[in-house]
Amino acid sequence: MEELVECDKFLSQPDTEPREFIDYFNLEYGLYQFDENEPPFEDAFKEEDFKFIGFFISKSGQERMYFSVNGKENLFAISVPLTNGQTMLSMTDESYIGLKEFTFTK
Repeated sequence: MEELVECDKFLSQPDTEPREFIDYFNLEYGLYQFDENEPPFEDAFKEEDFKFIGFFISKSGQERMYFSVNGKENLFAISVPLTNGQTMLSMTDESYIGLKEFTFTK
């Protein structure tokens, strides 16, 4: 099995969608409902809680795809590149403000 290792650059434009952050954030915040017969927790994260902001290069030089998180002023959902061309979901308190923005060209 190939080891998943973070790298600095995306091999192609990532296609991370807001819905992909739901389980990750609910698990991190103890809001994941493990019993499918029970309703979700009232304050659980939903798809509409994550809004795409843009692509930025972190202070360490890593390309990141930033999303805002509703109700979390100083926390961002991010997608970061892996050496195998895939992406990994994460969160950061490093704001995109002041970071260099970039775009993908076709």
